Amino acid sequence: MKKRIWMSVALMLVLVLTACGKADNTASKNVATNDAAATESTSGSKDTFTMVLGGDPGTSVNSLTTQDRYGLTTLNMIYSPLYSTQNDGTHYFLAESMDASEDGMVYTAKLRQNVTWHDGTPFTADDVIFTMNAVLDEANNAAQRQQLLFNGEPVKIDKVDDYTVTFTLPEFSASAKEMFGGIYIMPKHIYENVDSIEKSEINMTAPVGTGPYKLAKYTPGQSVEFTANTDYFLGAPKIQNVVFRIIEKAATAKIALQKGEVDLHTILPSDIADLEGSNISHESYDEGRVAYVKIHTWGNNMDNIDFRKAIFYALNKDEIMKAAFQDPENYTTTETFLPAANPYYNDKVTNYTQDLTKSKEHLEASGVQNPTVRLAYISSDDAQTKEALVIQAQLQAAGITTELVGITNEAYNDVSTKKGDTTADMILGGYIMGIDPNSFLPLFDATEQGWMHMEDAEIDALFHQANVEKDPQKRQELYGDVQQKIQDTAIFYPLGGNKRIVGYTPSLSGLEDAKLVPVFTFEDMSKLFFQ
Repeated sequence: MKKRIWMSVALMLVLVLTACGKADNTASKNVATNDAAATESTSGSKDTFTMVLGGDPGTSVNSLTTQDRYGLTTLNMIYSPLYSTQNDGTHYFLAESMDASEDGMVYTAKLRQNVTWHDGTPFTADDVIFTMNAVLDEANNAAQRQQLLFNGEPVKIDKVDDYTVTFTLPEFSASAKEMFGGIYIMPKHIYENVDSIEKSEINMTAPVGTGPYKLAKYTPGQSVEFTANTDYFLGAPKIQNVVFRIIEKAATAKIALQKGEVDLHTILPSDIADLEGSNISHESYDEGRVAYVKIHTWGNNMDNIDFRKAIFYALNKDEIMKAAFQDPENYTTTETFLPAANPYYNDKVTNYTQDLTKSKEHLEASGVQNPTVRLAYISSDDAQTKEALVIQAQLQAAGITTELVGITNEAYNDVSTKKGDTTADMILGGYIMGIDPNSFLPLFDATEQGWMHMEDAEIDALFHQANVEKDPQKRQELYGDVQQKIQDTAIFYPLGGNKRIVGYTPSLSGLEDAKLVPVFTFEDMSKLFFQ
């Protein structure tokens, strides 16, 4: 499995699961009052917007296997999906509409006409068919493949005409429309004869998309540069050049923002006071992210469920989240795999509220002597570092010694997803999935690619039963059962969600039209401009 939704990346998966982003995009805003500063770009060039990218997207950014925040943010500049699903509804891009038949078994996508690829080739239904079939081809290891499978059977995609495509389901699926969105459409004429799309040199040397920007230059470890696609189907970008400056260390990135070397950077609540008086505006929004602690059941004593419960009952998630995000205005806690604001959230599941008596009872029942665990976290991530220190202290109070294992962004994927990796017994992470609960299935399914390595066929069966259920109330109850079942495994400990805060130069405008969204920061960067 490749990097997931921005899973840890503190994304970094997550994944992204493509399913990227679907959250409450309501943003709160604080704007600097220095009018003089507000008239100039701190980057020194009004035709260039520079933002920090907290990690290197690498050379294999492509529509099929990219799942981390950095790669997806890059992808979103170059390519376009048919549409995306957000809390406020469907946002259409290459499709003008997506309608279901009366029985919900056939979806018809009407495509935009007069859209061209960056090389001038017309975009047509053939590109959609090619992309969807590439996703379904198991050899491509596409992250979204599961979105196009329904109880193991693939959706059938047919061309009606150059601008109409149908998706015929093998069985009813309540989440089908959301599953079909968010997949970036690839140009058939570029990739149809490529042996390995993931490894193709085209990806970061000469990609051809339909998105608002064209890749101009990628310098590993330093930057990704783009130029405006003046033929962009939603209107030519207002800023000619965009630079993603790769800065992994948050402290270094904050200094760059303060010095005006970059125009935008993601900050923590603790950074806001430091930025007072520096003519930096900031705005926060909800990404629908869920932070978690994942148990590696192959770790030392981690196959012992009493030991796992001893760990869970020792933790206080509110204190853990508060350490990183300071004020409840900036975070929420969750007791299940769903964000607390999700309409399917079940607040009656077993919640492992901190109870040191129960923790010690389970520890005794486990028979584990001199209990010690190794907790992995991304050492360059300030939030995870703070969370890890609190967890260490809480476990110590329960008589469990914790060895903190700081790892890099690059190592995160292997440590988190490679079953049998011996780096740590448990790991901090975070994911951003979709709105429909079925979009979370890839995290918990029993396949080899299941992110949490649950390997529980009953969980898969419950997810499937809920997804094919047409009665909303029964569906709600079934997803409640899924959430309880996952809690019972004591493999996954949800912490909560946090608002993402972006600090930016006050002269940057158009944020409302560009839309702050999960994972990418902006849904459509073409709408940004400098005053």
